Amino acid sequence: ENNAERSFLCQTLSMSGKWNEANGTAVSNSGKIRQHAYSRNLGLSGNTHVVHRTADGAGFEVTSRNTVQSTPQALSVGGDLDARQEAVVTRISTLNKFSLIKDLRHHRWSIVPTAALNVNYVGLESMLRSSVPDSGNMKYLYSEASVGTIMRYVKDEFRLTFRFPLVLSHTDLKKETSTTQVRCSPSLSLLWKASDNWTFSLDGNYGMHQTPWRQLVTSYIMGNYRTTSRYVANLSDSHSTVMAAKVNFKDIMKGFFAYLHGAVSRSWSDVIYGTMIDEDAHTVMQAENVPHHDDTYSLTGNVSKGFDWKKTKIEMNANYTRNKGVALRQSVTTAYHSNTINVHGNLSASIIQALRIGYECSYMVSTSVSNDCSHTIRTLGQHANLSLSLIPNRLLANMTARHTHNSGLQGKRDYAFMDASLTYRTKKKQDFILEACNIFNTRTFVSCSDTELNRLLELYHLRPLSIMLTVRLNL
Repeated sequence: ENNAERSFLCQTLSMSGKWNEANGTAVSNSGKIRQHAYSRNLGLSGNTHVVHRTADGAGFEVTSRNTVQSTPQALSVGGDLDARQEAVVTRISTLNKFSLIKDLRHHRWSIVPTAALNVNYVGLESMLRSSVPDSGNMKYLYSEASVGTIMRYVKDEFRLTFRFPLVLSHTDLKKETSTTQVRCSPSLSLLWKASDNWTFSLDGNYGMHQTPWRQLVTSYIMGNYRTTSRYVANLSDSHSTVMAAKVNFKDIMKGFFAYLHGAVSRSWSDVIYGTMIDEDAHTVMQAENVPHHDDTYSLTGNVSKGFDWKKTKIEMNANYTRNKGVALRQSVTTAYHSNTINVHGNLSASIIQALRIGYECSYMVSTSVSNDCSHTIRTLGQHANLSLSLIPNRLLANMTARHTHNSGLQGKRDYAFMDASLTYRTKKKQDFILEACNIFNTRTFVSCSDTELNRLLELYHLRPLSIMLTVRLNL
């Protein structure tokens, strides 16, 4: 940062890596199929942020993000369907935004021009060593250039903002198909501070998107055996519109805060995507020309209050969400609706100056209903925390306990966990942390969730009871 030249430059280089490995058995009509899958992800990204101002207050701002990722992955299938699938997914993307700092003003209106240039390339190379023909290679290129403006109207505590980006995009799948289009995705936001206590806000937007690359290939996520053959690519547009409103009340002197938030959204498209599982437990992506729309309604309320007595704080949150849509399963379109009710509360207080306790509880009911099925899952989660300062700013003890209940599980439905730690900080700000994890020595944990007629069971193999000493040095 150079204040004399009114310029600012920030550059960040990040490296990342991830390893996933899974073993399992798929049950099909021909018996059980043993599977082993792994994937590696290596990534490199760079961020650049440039701000330059002139003496009269004008100038420009540029942000740029460039990313390169490589994800080799393989899947081995045993038994009669002995095969090994290998695929390498390479992603290269650049996202660049430009805007002027000094806006054009007329009375209470202001206008800020903006521009952006984005490019996303995805290459997939598959090597399937079996009798299945290899036709899964893909080279996907998406690029877009946009120009637009941000218009603001400000009067006292009232602010209205319009955004009008005009986008020229080009999508190309080498040797398959390509398309070029012009689209506009306007949005608006309104903020009105009616008084010191009341604030009202309103947001709305319309968007149009093309088929994402993940829906053009079946071998990217290998939860179970998937072939790398792909259907003929069919690029289509999907549309969405969202409206949201929020009423906020706050009384800082009394420590009371509350808000009510509601949202309505609709998405529609001429093409529906789904999966089909054949008799050998192969999962194949499908795309059908079925005009459809999905609607979502959401209402959230939140209340929090702080008390001087024991520095107590209470917070309650409740949410109701309803979704109506169409799903494609086994080549059949099914209309469904789902309801979710979630109630969350927490309480914290300092019993004495050196001791603070906290308790959180959440209860959720999710229901999915279609013409031929209906199922409900109820989950309860509890979390308790105790912090004790044995020596002020020197020795701190902490204990955490958790409990979960899930009605969608067969057999064991309740799980409990407990962790504890003891932290000592020296005068040179060196930390010695002694931790005891998984005190109840729970070896497995199972969770069950429900969404869009899909019931997902996740089995976690946990690290057994462990004691670890960590030394943190502040250089």
